[in-house]
This record gives sequence, structure tokens and C-alpha cells, in this order.
Amino acid sequence: MIVVLSPSGQLIEQLPVPEQGNTNQIAFGRGSDAGTLYVTTSAPWGFYRIKTLKKGFVF
Repeated sequence: MIVVLSPSGQLIEQLPVPEQGNTNQIAFGRGSDAGTLYVTTSAPWGFYRIKTLKKGFVF
């Protein structure tokens, strides 16, 4: 499960991961792909692409 929190720590949304496993890396794409969240899991290994309604935060 991926949990999205506001800067103050309030729950905004929960996104399920398609398979059982430990989510170990998450990142948004760049540029026109900034609305895509990439997720990797372990045990079992998986790589997922999730389209989101919002764009990722850029530092």
C-alpha cells in the first residue's frame, strides 16, 4: 500500500499495489511523464507504473 500524506501529516489517499510484496522504491517520472508513479516491490519482485491525477513534486 502506498500512503499519500499532506505536509502536515494528514492522510490524502491510499494506493494499493497490485501484488503482495514490500514496496521498496517509488518515484515520479520527469517532464511530460511527471503524472506517472513508478513503484518497485520485493518478495515477490515487481515493477509497476501507476497513472496519477496530479504531477509529482520537483525539487
